[in-house]
Amino acid sequence: MVRWNCRTPFVCLRVPTGGGKTLMAAHSIGIAARDYLQTTNPMVLWLVPSTAILDQTIAALKDEGHHYRAALLQSFNRNFSVMTKAEALAMSKADATGGAVVIVSTKHLNTKCARSARVIVGCSSGRI
Repeated sequence: MVRWNCRTPFVCLRVPTGGGKTLMAAHSIGIAARDYLQTTNPMVLWLVPSTAILDQTIAALKDEGHHYRAALLQSFNRNFSVMTKAEALAMSKADATGGAVVIVSTKHLNTKCARSARVIVGCSSGRI
């Protein structure tokens, strides 16, 4: 079970289609890691509503020339990895601790991944 820190900020931005939600999310990872978590190696669970959006997001975040990836590069240089849920479930401890990790998945998680997601969310308070 996740224990929420009462000082954890909860933010909801309502932005229309094409308004830059994904770009804001890409930039917010570095800001949250630096200013709130005070870490250089966050583990992020990035949830998307469908497999079509999942495929688009993964492709953009892994594309060296895309502005979503540029936002991560600005915050973490090349010390980060982007992966799918399947890749994350198979990652080594070195992969998990060697830099920032962005795991992109649909919001419909299976039970095994949901248990992992609780651990990832639990890291937001700085405790595992």
